[in-house]
Amino acid sequence: MRARIENASYGVLIWRRFKRHKLGVLGAFITGAIYFVAMFSEFLAPHGQGTYKARDVYAPPQFVRFIVEDQAGDRRLQLHVLGYKSSVDYDSGKRTFVPDPRKIIPLGFWVQGDPYKFWGLVKIDPTFLGPNKVEAGPGILGGAQRWVPFGNSRGRIGVTR
Repeated sequence: MRARIENASYGVLIWRRFKRHKLGVLGAFITGAIYFVAMFSEFLAPHGQGTYKARDVYAPPQFVRFIVEDQAGDRRLQLHVLGYKSSVDYDSGKRTFVPDPRKIIPLGFWVQGDPYKFWGLVKIDPTFLGPNKVEAGPGILGGAQRWVPFGNSRGRIGVTR
């Protein structure tokens, strides 16, 4: 064993010592995950950066649900979000959003979304997670935001920022 340590290169010694440092390994994993999301952000975002819907400017994020119950009372496994009912309180001028259990927006993996240029090179349109049908409505998976840092207040989708 001693001969192996004496013959090991400097990089191997550093790597062995780094592997013993549990917080360092955890930090490297988290940093790698952040870099992965940054590199593939166009693909991971459910909508394009320019997606805008004025009615949903203050909409909160939607929760992804797994079990849907149909009109007959049967339950089945389906990835989906609920649509929103919105109403305006004319006294205060606030728009309120309430989940509508009758409007189910099915979600899927590798679905067609807004077209984008992957890494600025190739124009494609698949996204990792998004609504199955375009006519079902976009859904607001990440919530919309009125205030956009270093930009204007156009109510763009929060996840794509």
